[in-house]
Amino acid sequence: MNKNKMIIAAPIVWAAIVLWLHVGRMPSSEHASWLPPHTDKIVHFSMFMTLGFLHARAWMFLKKSPASFLFFITTSISLLYGAALEGLQSLLTYRGADVFDWMADGIGSSVGTTLATTRIWKSWWSK
Repeated sequence: MNKNKMIIAAPIVWAAIVLWLHVGRMPSSEHASWLPPHTDKIVHFSMFMTLGFLHARAWMFLKKSPASFLFFITTSISLLYGAALEGLQSLLTYRGADVFDWMADGIGSSVGTTLATTRIWKSWWSK
């Protein structure tokens, strides 16, 4: 697969992985007694930071947009996606929804988008 297709496919594949991790029948980090409290917030932050980064990179590849627009669009889409996932989790008997998870999703997406739009990443990515 060439680089152009990988740039576009990466956020789609990652979003599918995030969906599977949210609804899969696996123990969540909040049920693992050996982990520190609120570890699941770090996991949410990390997943959505990666999603925000990949989404911003794909958007930058497809269309030249100002960083403020990228920040708005990727964070908005990630917040909607995170809310949909939390809503889906509330319907599952083996999972639960949490507004703080959703907030961690939004913060992570914001950080990922910010990283993707910095000059350092732009110059590294274009190589």
